[in-house]
Amino acid sequence: MSEESSLSPSVVFGLLADERRRYVLYYLDAQDGQAEFPALAKHVAARENDTSVELLTEDMTERVSTRLYHTDLPKLADHGLIEDEFQQGTITLTETAAQVAHYVDFARQLDDNTAVDGSNQARSGTD
Repeated sequence: MSEESSLSPSVVFGLLADERRRYVLYYLDAQDGQAEFPALAKHVAARENDTSVELLTEDMTERVSTRLYHTDLPKLADHGLIEDEFQQGTITLTETAAQVAHYVDFARQLDDNTAVDGSNQARSGTD
């Protein structure tokens, strides 16, 4: 598969359709493009479970770590968004990820607005 076809809008949107893969990209971007696997997994698990890293249970972290390692990171690596040596413990964004950064930023804005709207709706329901 050529790099151009691997970055078609449908492929990029397909990758970003998965919440966990979006969270990986958001975290790596916030960490200047590189993170160790345990920190990444904990951050993604905390975000998915709407809690802090300190309050995560081992089960929450393990569930996310397993799927990241076996499903989500390989998919991001297959499409060239992260280095394919992620099995060694460090996950690094590639130049290809920079090419789709505007899509990732747009998705982050939508996720952040949804989180704010959701918390505002929850508060208004208890008033």
